[in-house]
Amino acid sequence: STNADEQILKQIRVQELINMYRVRGHLQADLDPLRAEPPAQHAELELAHYGLTIWDLSRTFVVDGLAGKTHATLDQALSILRDAYCRTMGVEFMHIMDLDQKKWFQQRLEGVATAVTPAGQQRIMEKLTAAEVFEKFLHTRYVGQKRFGLEGGESTIVALDAIISAAADNGASDVIIGMAHRGRLNILANVVGKSYSDIFSEFEGNLDPESVQGSGDVKYHKGATGHYTSPAGARVSVAMASNPSHLEAVNPVVEGIVRAKQDLVIRPSDGSSVVPMPDKFPGLAILIHGDAAFAGQGVVAETLNMSQLSGYRIGGTVHIVINNQVGFTTDSRDSYCGNYCTNVARVVEAPVFHVNGGEPEACLVAARLAAEWRSEFGEDAFVDMWCWRKNGHNETDEPNFTQPLLYKRVRAAKPVAARYAEKLAAEGTVPADALDTRTKALFASLDAAQQRAKAKPVEPGHHAFNGAWKGMTGTWNDDPVETGVAARTLKSLAAQLASIPDGFAAHKTAAKLAQSRSLEADGPVDWALA
Repeated sequence: STNADEQILKQIRVQELINMYRVRGHLQADLDPLRAEPPAQHAELELAHYGLTIWDLSRTFVVDGLAGKTHATLDQALSILRDAYCRTMGVEFMHIMDLDQKKWFQQRLEGVATAVTPAGQQRIMEKLTAAEVFEKFLHTRYVGQKRFGLEGGESTIVALDAIISAAADNGASDVIIGMAHRGRLNILANVVGKSYSDIFSEFEGNLDPESVQGSGDVKYHKGATGHYTSPAGARVSVAMASNPSHLEAVNPVVEGIVRAKQDLVIRPSDGSSVVPMPDKFPGLAILIHGDAAFAGQGVVAETLNMSQLSGYRIGGTVHIVINNQVGFTTDSRDSYCGNYCTNVARVVEAPVFHVNGGEPEACLVAARLAAEWRSEFGEDAFVDMWCWRKNGHNETDEPNFTQPLLYKRVRAAKPVAARYAEKLAAEGTVPADALDTRTKALFASLDAAQQRAKAKPVEPGHHAFNGAWKGMTGTWNDDPVETGVAARTLKSLAAQLASIPDGFAAHKTAAKLAQSRSLEADGPVDWALA
């Protein structure tokens, strides 16, 4: 009958709509903390596009396992889908070809409660406050100095806390961080654990210029090593790699450091050089990018292209993009094509969690899922955190010259920590004066550290030749060195290189070459064998 055919058609359309929320839902997510209103409805997510109306909302349809349900009203299905994909986190994952991996996302996003516990909320508050107060202190005590502050992107510290804590709880041996300048000092202090006194000494100008090759902005280039403790009490070694001003150049360096550390721990019994499956990886790489640099520098794509090759893979990298929505003085629309600066991540079928940086709990959820994905599948995952940059590129630039409309909204934006403190106070999780109390205590601690740096300057220096390099020095001379190898050793190697396994049908040219590669005659050898 016509009525039955219409019902079947509507059922098909409902399935199409459910699938489209998984594909396009991120386009309707509320990602920009500077935006007054949520984004407009996307055409492919509108009921009318599928021949559905508001009268269908109360009708029951087959939903094929959506949130564990076989049947639901259209209204219930849309509520589940909007909560999963269209709130303050949107996820790109439907470009992934593996069906089980796509189901993995659906099981973790659709109908799953993401509420953070009161203890978790208090930890978020502590991380946000520490990040904000550190920047305020530098801004007031070192006026006019470049620091590439994290203001507007403080939720980065929350995301890092979630990722590193997960690594520690899972028994990781090392976490290696690579990043550019923005937020670097904050992360060195509040994640890596570099002392405030060491950081302030660099601002005070107490260091010997010769120790840093005369570089005036060395504090934004140098790395450091420390330890991090998860809420469960697990500890992990954390290091930040040094990097130059070519912002993304550090990416392959970090990957190489982690691969080298893994190779030191993992010795495949079969003698192969192939690193085992992801659950065996003892180290974690975290790369923190800026939106403009990530989209603009080719080394990003080059590094991603090698991410799953057996000679280079490290069991996945977790990426965080601090998306300021402006690069130096360039608007996003002039920096890259498409909707997102992370579009290149799709080349390796990496999932991308687009998240509102003004919503720290959403950032926590996104970071946890990215860490879980990497642990489960040994592949890269991205957290694209939309936020803002409070000041100009390096605190001495005036952003109103080039982005007056954007910075009108930035100036009106309430700090992330203040907004979150108000939320927790309204819920009764923290006292109304919690932020003020914690801010004063942190300011006092920072002030004491600054006084120590002034009274007794420290030279943090470069802590080279530790760990596997212990015992090595930077000294050298021109004295001749014996480089010869025993003839017996060379003959043994040559014989092994020339041997062809029994039963193996070698190409005739290869077999002829093998026969000529003997050192038994003690005669001259060609360059290839040498």
